[in-house]
This record gives sequence, structure tokens and C-alpha cells, in this order.
Amino acid sequence: MTPAVLDVVDIVYNYPAVSSPTLAGLNLRIAAGESVAIVGPSGSGKSTLLRLCGLLDHPETGEIRLVGERVTYSPERRRSRLRATTIGFVFQDFQLLRDRDALGNVLLGAMYHPTLARREASQRSRELLDQVGLSHRVGAVPGKLSGGEQQRVAIVRALVGDPALLICDEPTGNLDTSTAKEIRDVLRDLCSNRGMALLLATHDPATWSSVDRIYDLHDGRLHVHKPDAC
Repeated sequence: MTPAVLDVVDIVYNYPAVSSPTLAGLNLRIAAGESVAIVGPSGSGKSTLLRLCGLLDHPETGEIRLVGERVTYSPERRRSRLRATTIGFVFQDFQLLRDRDALGNVLLGAMYHPTLARREASQRSRELLDQVGLSHRVGAVPGKLSGGEQQRVAIVRALVGDPALLICDEPTGNLDTSTAKEIRDVLRDLCSNRGMALLLATHDPATWSSVDRIYDLHDGRLHVHKPDAC
């Protein structure tokens, strides 16, 4: 069996003043080079699950292992280091700084990496921007970039530290159909070529079809997706 990049074991998470658990003994395993989509209605806990897997929050009980390391209740300093070196994040609204060009925004992804020197980061950033077709746009600020271009910049920013796990929260949610396909293709190719694990939450049926496994999240647990369920 291929070693797991992410292994989530029996995690439980409750929001205050909510009678039933948001996540109730949930399990998930993703290996290197594997892509998984989480689908489900708004409020089902998809973003909560991504936050827990991204070490941005703690479950009440259960365990999370990242590249074989038990990280559920690690000190914040260790969790911050893992977020900088092992996890990349891509969001629906791009979260680019408006006063920095494409290259400058990508370099933000390397700012807290403990071993990536600026010169190496700059070279890697340019290479990645070229891989996603943006070598001619490195000096453009977000206001001069299309939505698809902005999301490709955001993806490159997430990848500049060479993470083992890429977490995407509705990565095509703000894009038109054609541009969304471009982003799906970029994510699929990067995941395959770089051997990353990809975890994404989405409402986009076309995105579901581009991944290895699909789960519905409801009643606090993951269920194998059935096409008529959503």
C-alpha cells in the first residue's frame, strides 16, 4: 500500500450551541499522487474538515497524521512549520495582494519556508508560472489578470514550497465554465506530475469527475459518492 500523505482517524468536531457534531468519527486517507473531492451542501462541514486537515484548527478527539507524523495536538510552532513546508492552500477568492504583481504574490508562499532561499524561491516561482502558462504575466498585478490567471497565480503560490498536500476550497467557484476547466486541468496535471496528494471541496460536478475519489459529507461522516446524491 502506498504510504499516506494524509491520514485522518475518527476525528470529532463540534460547533458550540449545535446539538449534533459537525464531524462525527470521520475517517479519510489520501496517498501521494491521489486526488479526493469532498462534496455536500453548504453547512455540512466541508470547510471545517479542510481547516482541520490543514492544521488550522484542532479536532476534539481523533488523530491526524501528515506524512506519517502525528500532528493533531502538536505545538503551534511545529504546526506552523508544517503549514509552510508540507501543505499548500488554494481558496475560492484567490486571496492575492492587489499591490503585488504575479511573481510577488507567488513569493509570499515562500516567505515562511524555513529552508527555501529567496533566489531559489524566485527561480522556482518563475518556473512554476511558466508551467501554468503565465511566464508573460509575471509583472502583472491582480487587477490586470483574469479570474483564471489569478487562480493560477494562487495555485503556484501554494506550490512554491513543494508541499506534499494541496488543499483547495472551492477552487473553481468564482470562475466561468471554460476557465474552471483550465484550472481543473492545471490541478490534475500538477498533482500527477509532482506526486502530491490533493484534497478539495467543491460544488462543481465537472471537478468531481476529474479526481480519483469522491465523498459526500453528511451527518458528520464521509460516504462514497453516488451520482444522484447531490
